[in-house]
This record gives sequence, structure tokens and C-alpha cells, in this order.
Amino acid sequence: MPVSDDEAARLLAPLERFSSLALAVSGGGDSLALLHLTAGWARARHSAGLPVPGLQVLTVDHGLRPEAAAEVRFVVQQAEALQIPAKILTWQAPEGLTNLQAEARMARYRLMADAMDQSGVEALVLAHHLDDQIETFFDRLTRGSGVYGLAAMAADQSGGPFGLRLLRPFLTVPGARLKASLVARGLSWVDDPSNSNPAYKRVRLRQLQAGLLLEGFDPSRISSTIRRMARAAQAIDAAVDLLLKDACAGDVPDFARLDLARLTPLPEEVRLRLLARLAQHVGGSLQPPRLDRLEALDARLLAGGPLRVTLAGAVFDVSAGGRMRLWPEPGRSLPAAVELLLGQCVHWDGRYRVCLKPDVKGSLRIMPVAQLRQDEALREEVRTLARASGFPTAAFARLPAVMRLEGGGKNGAACLAWALPREPGLVLRRTGDQILSAMMPDN
Repeated sequence: MPVSDDEAARLLAPLERFSSLALAVSGGGDSLALLHLTAGWARARHSAGLPVPGLQVLTVDHGLRPEAAAEVRFVVQQAEALQIPAKILTWQAPEGLTNLQAEARMARYRLMADAMDQSGVEALVLAHHLDDQIETFFDRLTRGSGVYGLAAMAADQSGGPFGLRLLRPFLTVPGARLKASLVARGLSWVDDPSNSNPAYKRVRLRQLQAGLLLEGFDPSRISSTIRRMARAAQAIDAAVDLLLKDACAGDVPDFARLDLARLTPLPEEVRLRLLARLAQHVGGSLQPPRLDRLEALDARLLAGGPLRVTLAGAVFDVSAGGRMRLWPEPGRSLPAAVELLLGQCVHWDGRYRVCLKPDVKGSLRIMPVAQLRQDEALREEVRTLARASGFPTAAFARLPAVMRLEGGGKNGAACLAWALPREPGLVLRRTGDQILSAMMPDN
């Protein structure tokens, strides 16, 4: 049964509060249905004199199949027929990738984040549906996930990859109904052969569902379990949020500190969630640490005593007095220096997006503090901040420093990135991070 106009209006109602949105469209049946249903919803609201978010379509030519270029042109034609602007983004896969699909997915998010930053779009709308949600649940079940993993995908996800806000309005709709909505309009779509290739785990999980259905694992029951896991996760996060903000309220956005006396009395699930979010905030990882590694860290913290361990790119340092400090692990290799040109945005070291708007003069270079050891002014700034914050100077090695480039490409003054004088053309923000949303304004 196709999705009716009234049902589409109910599903898409959460989009009303946004002023600008990007639709991720590949040309497959799911995303093409998203395009046409959203376009119809927007037309109906416009006809009724109601506000409509500005829409644009983003489509990625990943170059993984010979048909990819033709498929993105097809998407652009569909969007233009609906009077929605579309942009083609291009990715070329580096050689030697071990997990091509995962790398391609993250590349798509990165390209879309870049495009959205440049045009000021608030959120990315995805066509994930009920079948995708169930596959995610089973995939995470096979990995031994806890409450958060089994909550699967959120309909509104802040702090997604590369700082994206992700909206998924169709999580309660079976994929067959989205395709039926296209058939009812006489529309065709692109079929990706990887969607039926059993070499991929998600395809094998989909094939298993027919047998599980006979044992009572029907989609409605699984969907109910996902909702209950999501409710439990929200309750745990409510308990974690206040502690997290206190822990990250210091002068250095990439650092955190917490007395173990506040951690150890908490229920185990709350402790594990707090440790996971601290590690992600400090280490900049897009994915939370594995549950078994969190449990091992939790056990060591409960045992007491001095401790220094690394988890997910974050150093956990515990003093004999039970004071825990966290800072980014310098790692074997530091992030590369990047020159930021006018109108360009870069995602730097998994933790920051830095944009230089096109209407300013000059350019900037962003790099880790450790690469500027010879800059005496920066070294003194770090020493001063280290004394004030109680963190060792070595903890600053991976933090972002920004250098203005003067005429002829000469290096100018350098400073810690968040200390750069405020100016309209520069935007500096943490990515994938909900902790600092109200604590660190854009520079």
C-alpha cells in the first residue's frame, strides 16, 4: 500500500521547524520516494500558505560502479522536475581500503557535511525505513550491543557523523510501501546490486528475517523492542547529562575531569554510558567504544588506585586521590596541517569542523600544537593554560592551533584555535558532540 498524502504529512511534520534541509538521494527506491513524498508535502504546505523549509538534494557519485555517474544525473533530473535544486558530489575511493562500503558511507556523510556547511543547511534527511531499522537491530544484536545499540537508529539524531543532524522520518514505514508510492506515481528507480549480494552482512540478515518471522519475530514486535530500548537509553542519558556537562566545563574544550567519588556510586549502566560519552567527546571517535572495553575500564576504575589507560583515543588519567582527567591521546601520528582557503570547510581530527567563509580576506592553516613547538608565543600560551587547568603540557599536543597566513604564504601568528579573535568569516565548532552545544559558541 502506498504512503498517502495525509500519512506523508504526519510523517514529515517534524521537518516543519527547520528553515533549510538537504535530502540525501541516491536514486534507489527508498531515497527517491523520500524526494517525491517530501516534494508533495512541501507543495501542499505552500498552497495552504504554510511555511516550508528550503529544500535541496545532495547525491554522491561514489564511482564504485560504472553506472554511478548516470545514476546521479538521473537524481538531478528527478529533482529538477520537482523544482528542487540538486548538487552532485564526487568521491574517488583510495586504493587499499579494507571495508569499502563503510568507507564509502562515511565519505558520503563527509561530502554532504561540507556542502551543507557551505550553504548553511540545518539538517540532512535520510530515507532509512522500518526494514533498515530491523536490520540495524539484528546487526547490533550479533555484536553483543547493550541498550544504546539495540535502540538502533534515532528519528532525530544530533551530533551525527561530521557534526551532521540526521532526520529519519520513515523509520516506521516498511520499505515496500515506499516503493509502492513510486509505482503509484508511475516512477522507476535505480537498483543497486549490492542490496541483494549475500557477501554483505546486512543482506544476509534480511534473508534471515523470513525464518525468524515464523518464530514470532515479526516487525511490529521488533519495532516495539527498539522503542523500549530507546526509552531506556533516554532515561540513562538524562542521568548522565548533568555529570557530563560538569566534567567538560573547564577552559579547554577537549579536556574533561571528574572525581571518582561521583562515578563509583552510580548504577553500572549509567557509569558505562558516562565513560562512553566522555571517551567520544575527548577522543573524537565517531563510534562509541566497544562495550567489553568499557566494562574492563569500569572494573579498573572501581578497583581504585592511580591509573593511566587509553580508550577510543582518550587518555584516562586517575590520581591517587581519585581525580580523573581526560585528554586526547597524541597517538602515533598527528593530524596533518591543513590550509583553509576562502569558502572552504574542513573536518579536522574527528573533533572539529573549521570553515572560512568566502567573504573574508586571507587564509588560515590549522594544525596540532605539537607541530608548532618552535613558536614561543604558542608555547607560553600552552604553559599558562596548563598551569591554570591542572593538565600536563603534553596533553595539549593534539589540540588544534590556527596560524594566519600572511602575504606571499608566509606564516603569521599562531594561537590555540578557540582563542582566535572572533570574526564573522570564521566558524570553529566541535563535531559529533552534543556536550558543548550550549558551552562553546562558534568563533
